[in-house]
Amino acid sequence: MKRSSIVWIALVLLCVALGAAFACSQSSSPSGDDSPAVDTELMAFLSMARALHHEANLKEDGNDLTGAIAAMDRLVTAKRPHAERQMPEVEEVLADA
Repeated sequence: MKRSSIVWIALVLLCVALGAAFACSQSSSPSGDDSPAVDTELMAFLSMARALHHEANLKEDGNDLTGAIAAMDRLVTAKRPHAERQMPEVEEVLADA
């Protein structure tokens, strides 16, 4: 199994765990505000990261290393969600890239 497949499986499990944690926090202590239970900015970043990793894998499989590097470069230079604080999910994706 490719390393990137293992990373994405871990990210999916992390997202499921985060979703469950948000659901529990919403049901156990209703705050009355209209904030979403899921961090959409983070999820959008993780989705983009997954797509760029997939693109890089395809480029690498086709011996286009320049294209694979370009895909990863777009990821590491992309706008990060909640740039004012460190987010473990974002740090892990960038470390893998």
